[in-house]
Amino acid sequence: MERIIFVADYPYLTKLKLFDFNQDIASAYFKDLSLVYNEDNIKTSWESIVGSSMSHYPVLALHDVPPTTFSSSILTKLCITTNVFDDCLRLLNGRLKQLTTLNDLPNLKCFSLTCDFIDACDAQIVPLLRHMSYLEELTVYLSIENRDTFVDGTHLHNEILIHMPQLHSFVFYIRTDIGTTDSMRKLSNNDIQQTLKKIKNQKVGCMTYYPTFGGICHVFSIPFLFDRLEMIGNTLPNIIFNNVTFLMVFDSIAFKCEFFIRVARFFPLLKELQISNYIIIELPHVISLDIKNADTDYVEQFLNNRKTYLPCLTKLTACYDQLLKLLTVTGDLSALRSILNFMAHNGYFSCFFCYVRGIHRGGKRQYPYKELVDMRTHRHFAQDSLTASRLQRKEKGYVGVSVIASIMDTQLPHSIIIDYAHSSLLRHAKAMFKELYKSLRPSDRKVVDGALVSQRFTRLIFY
Repeated sequence: MERIIFVADYPYLTKLKLFDFNQDIASAYFKDLSLVYNEDNIKTSWESIVGSSMSHYPVLALHDVPPTTFSSSILTKLCITTNVFDDCLRLLNGRLKQLTTLNDLPNLKCFSLTCDFIDACDAQIVPLLRHMSYLEELTVYLSIENRDTFVDGTHLHNEILIHMPQLHSFVFYIRTDIGTTDSMRKLSNNDIQQTLKKIKNQKVGCMTYYPTFGGICHVFSIPFLFDRLEMIGNTLPNIIFNNVTFLMVFDSIAFKCEFFIRVARFFPLLKELQISNYIIIELPHVISLDIKNADTDYVEQFLNNRKTYLPCLTKLTACYDQLLKLLTVTGDLSALRSILNFMAHNGYFSCFFCYVRGIHRGGKRQYPYKELVDMRTHRHFAQDSLTASRLQRKEKGYVGVSVIASIMDTQLPHSIIIDYAHSSLLRHAKAMFKELYKSLRPSDRKVVDGALVSQRFTRLIFY
């Protein structure tokens, strides 16, 4: 690289694209992004650093970074992966003059956003896009959790598209995961497709799937221009996905030969196929379970909510050795770190419940306070640990898959019991406990509320 970048000045260079850079090389040469703001040497108005895969993109963290460290008065287009959603907002706070400020973005004509597992779409994504009313091209790839309803054509039209009168290109894929509730309405593909008619002058598609734990809806523009598609059930639409190279399918019904014939037909460039197939046993009326004289394997069978659904279970009888399979360790951080296959206490991402990245200051690792904390959900925990195991590298604090991940009755990290002030030291205890409290069933919340009322110290955690 030195032979190219540092051998001479390039006064007429206006565009730079770098492909197949791994993270170490990109970090070494672009740590201070001198190619962006060193305007005396290189007049770069378009910057794109694209790794061989999304996991290899160089990560940019702007928390507590002075505006002069990353700024440009001429940069008009930037493709880069940020650590957290807040850093995306910081890029639009005046550092890039031609993109102006977040309050008004009249010069921004093209915008692309990818967010995996976001649980605050209406509070974060929609307000951000509302500042981009002059957009002509918009590309979004979103995986949304913790919504009561699916994101459909009506929502896209009323919340986003109607506020962008100059938009002529809208490329999108949005997956919504909702949990099972008494009021959940099971919409069909045709129901969703009817709402998508509000998106004018564009061909769109959808897929819906209702596993035991809730519902999943995919809405997307056609042709499908993204390379990744996940959480697909046994039914495939009659659409050719020419760009998809990674596909993850899962269902409680076994996939048959005819399904894979359709996969081969509809995904001609597929390189990676991940299959999750399981049958959930539903025992909706069982209130008592006695397995004290049974083999310990029955603990995993009956109390792993990915294998058996026991919504009314109130009494469990088991021997001590079996209960060890249900409970994780408490108090001792080293033991907890080992059993979870997590990095050390002073790792960059050392909190089990959030994604706040540590910063080196004075030889110590410190963790800045954030009012809006990016929480780890069970999907993040599973995905990142699997990535670390598959690629044999550290991934956001993970070294690999936890040895207890498959035997817990509650998914990690919600099954982790912490009875020390570690998270309080990071000032994220309130957000952590809110996340845990939100995951409880209504009946369990009543029990927790009753216990809090009866205790002596003030109830500040949940309220």
